[in-house]
Amino acid sequence: MGKLDGDTKKVGKFLKGLTELEFRYLQHCMNFVDGIKTLISKYKLEKEAVIDLFYIKEKDYNNYVGGNYNYTVRDISLLQSAFRKLEDEKI
Repeated sequence: MGKLDGDTKKVGKFLKGLTELEFRYLQHCMNFVDGIKTLISKYKLEKEAVIDLFYIKEKDYNNYVGGNYNYTVRDISLLQSAFRKLEDEKI
């Protein structure tokens, strides 16, 4: 991993400006993105496989896996389903 560069004070100011609801939503989004990235790396998924598993458009792929997307309960369900499906295929 390369050197990370960022303004932690700016991030802190941003986080302090969030309401409780906004903060919780951000937490859920980041957990979801972590789950997608884990899924992709663990199963060595190509872009097309992720698009098929999550029923997203190709143009939405980068935002979807990068956290810049309005995730829904459906997306969370699809993530859990994808893990189960891919584990079952290994057996």
